[in-house]
Amino acid sequence: MAAKRGDALSGALDRLYAAPFEAFLDLRRELAVSLRAAGDAGTAREVAAAPKPTRTAWALDQIAHHRPELVEAMLVARDAAVSVQKKGEAAAIRAAIAASRARTAEVLHAARDVLVAAGFAVPVAQVRRMGETLAAASLEGSEARRLFAEGRLTRDLGQEDPFAGLEAGPVRPRREAAPARDEAKSAAAAAVAAAKEKAAHGAARNAARERVDALEAEVREARVEARKKEMAAARAQGEADRARRAVGEIEARLESVRAELRAMRA
Repeated sequence: MAAKRGDALSGALDRLYAAPFEAFLDLRRELAVSLRAAGDAGTAREVAAAPKPTRTAWALDQIAHHRPELVEAMLVARDAAVSVQKKGEAAAIRAAIAASRARTAEVLHAARDVLVAAGFAVPVAQVRRMGETLAAASLEGSEARRLFAEGRLTRDLGQEDPFAGLEAGPVRPRREAAPARDEAKSAAAAAVAAAKEKAAHGAARNAARERVDALEAEVREARVEARKKEMAAARAQGEADRARRAVGEIEARLESVRAELRAMRA
């Protein structure tokens, strides 16, 4: 039974996250209702709780579902680039990093095309966020990588390029006086720490902005749905009122005819 439930949940989530962005809420509701009607209340609750992805996360999910070969090529190239760094051969490192970035660019461009085809504007900030998400989703053994491979990313992720500054391979430091070398190291460490803090803050701000955008979109869609239901309820109430009036008119005519019949019998 557990295996069947897992299959039902996996199948439902695959359908949900592979669907068009604007269809997410309606499809999530339909899938939950269908599962509940089939007696699988537990899976229905999990599907109903599945978070709607940001637009950029959704675009990357579409690549995982509809062009998985691009995702596989990107992950293989990234793993190869990480592995070759341990050998310390500059030429091999440059080649592996170039291949990894090329495969990542293919996924990024494909995701951008998905957004454009769906009618969304794609500002530079969104492209940058997708690049950061791909960097995080490429980390071997990470939860982000599993979600990306399954096409179930729901939010943007922040991650620095792990290959920044490595294109030239290992560099032998120049000999210099110890105090100057120590001072340079301290300054470099401070600069790196400041850059990381700034990047983390920017990523957090971008993620918060995306969550706000996603929630605002859900609120708008929920308001539209509520308005539709209110209008449907109003129409139903109006029809009920008309039906009651019709019953009253028929009853009045009936009583009139009965009165005529009683008069004829007298």
